[in-house]
Amino acid sequence: MKKQLLSVTLSAGLVLAGGQAFADEHDEVVDPNSDLYDTTRLMEEVEYELTEDSGDKALLQDEYADDRLDESELAIETGDEEKAEELLEDYNEHLEESERKLEEAKEEGKDVTEIATIVAVKSKERTERLTALLEREDLPAEAKQGISKAIENQEKASEKLAEALQKAEKANQKGEKKENDAQERVNDAKQQGEERKNEAQERVNDAKQQGEERKNEAQERANDAKQQGEERKNEAQDRASGANEKAQGQKENHANDVDSAEEQEVEESEGEVQGRESSNEAQKPEKANVAGEQGQNKRNNASNGRQ
Repeated sequence: MKKQLLSVTLSAGLVLAGGQAFADEHDEVVDPNSDLYDTTRLMEEVEYELTEDSGDKALLQDEYADDRLDESELAIETGDEEKAEELLEDYNEHLEESERKLEEAKEEGKDVTEIATIVAVKSKERTERLTALLEREDLPAEAKQGISKAIENQEKASEKLAEALQKAEKANQKGEKKENDAQERVNDAKQQGEERKNEAQERVNDAKQQGEERKNEAQERANDAKQQGEERKNEAQDRASGANEKAQGQKENHANDVDSAEEQEVEESEGEVQGRESSNEAQKPEKANVAGEQGQNKRNNASNGRQ
């Protein structure tokens, strides 16, 4: 269906490109009795069919109401009261459809404040135009009846728009309040998060500082222990050196004593040898005398025997 409508739209576009009325954005009013009028209405249907957003559809219906009012005024100017009345009926239908689509947009949860404001301003302008048209003296009675009905419908639409604006305003205020409350909660949560973050950072810094202090204390104790160890090592080395010196002294003294004892023994040995030698020297004459006596005795004995 959309493809068929699009095809018709393209065809209509080619016709309109020849310089006919209904230029871009409906700058000129198309005569309802012209050959192009049905094409322009068909283009409206295509445009509306291709629009999906309910709020945009409400605005389109409001624009179509403007077009029908322009066309009805043109029909009145040309004396075609029947066409004017028909167009005013279409005008009322566009108003009703615009209200319905605006309500749909609200039910969908959309913010319709801007759309309702635009429609309200245009509705006021149309009411003024209809009122001025109704005051024309040359206006036929049937046309006045249709205009009066259009004014009545426009006033009802304006009232509904005013209610819609109030509700939208209240909803916006409520939404803003909720948004503000939510933002406050977010800010509070963010602030609490920052406070917790700062507290955690402080604890981390305290723990880090305590760790550094403990590290420094441990390093100091290690340095003290190392220094004490060095001192004990030096004291042990000193004691060892003293012991070695003492042992060396004792060893040297012992060696000296040994040497002295050996020298004394040697001296004593030499003395004994000398003594023995002296004794032997002293005994030599005695031994010689004894040997002489023994020899003499042997000689005497031998002499006596021979006797």
